[in-house]
Amino acid sequence: MEVAILRLLHIVSGILWVGGAFLFGIFLIPAVREAGPAGGPVMGGMVKRKLPLWIAVFAIVTILCGLRLFMINVGGSPEYLFSPTGICLLIGATFALVAFAFGMAVQRPTADKMGKLGAAIQAQGTPPSAEQQAEMKRLSGIIGKVAKRTAILLLHAAIFMAGSRLAGTLFQ
Repeated sequence: MEVAILRLLHIVSGILWVGGAFLFGIFLIPAVREAGPAGGPVMGGMVKRKLPLWIAVFAIVTILCGLRLFMINVGGSPEYLFSPTGICLLIGATFALVAFAFGMAVQRPTADKMGKLGAAIQAQGTPPSAEQQAEMKRLSGIIGKVAKRTAILLLHAAIFMAGSRLAGTLFQ
């Protein structure tokens, strides 16, 4: 029963994490950046609806459930680590963990800076200064690059995870 619940949580949260990151990094952020200052309210709306928090929750649930499933599968048998299935899962997990690290170390602090700058611009009641616009553009560029890389890393993770059973079947 534990394995069934863990798999369900791992797969559903993984789908939401990868899908959210892919939509965000490949489509939404570039579109918001193209919109210029008009994209600010869209980003603000996503933050207001706690999209970054939900993606982080999906990531954490995916990682924790995946770790527990991996521990159950290894079950004291290190041979599993070197099986085709185990190798695919380890590669997929590595991609996912690198994506998570990028998100927490770069994307989140940058988004926080953008949010504070956006709030300061709104509070001043005047259009943003040239310096504020330049800083917002710089931060937006960082977010865009990292979000795209994170989406690609997560896509690789999903491919290796999904392919792990196939690898086990083909290469045994």
